[in-house]
Amino acid sequence: MNTIITNKQGKKTEYKDNEIVRRISRANGKSQVQIKCPYCGTLVWAYSFSFGGCGKKCPKCGAIHSRLLGSIREVNDES
Repeated sequence: MNTIITNKQGKKTEYKDNEIVRRISRANGKSQVQIKCPYCGTLVWAYSFSFGGCGKKCPKCGAIHSRLLGSIREVNDES
C-alpha cells in the first residue's frame, strides 16, 4: 500500500506499509516489536500495546507507525 490522501484543509498524508523486523515476547505488557521505517530506513523499537494503539513516532523523520494504518507522514508540497 502506498497512498496519498488530501484532507479538506489541503494537507496531504502519505500511507505506506511498515515492516516488522523483530518481535520480542515478554510478560506484563513488556512485549516489543522492531519496525523498519519505510521512509528513512530507521529501525524503531515500540511496545506492542503502543504499536497496536496510537502508534510509535520515528525519531528521525517523524512518521507514525501503527499496526492498523501502517506508516503515516505528512507530505510537503514541492510546488
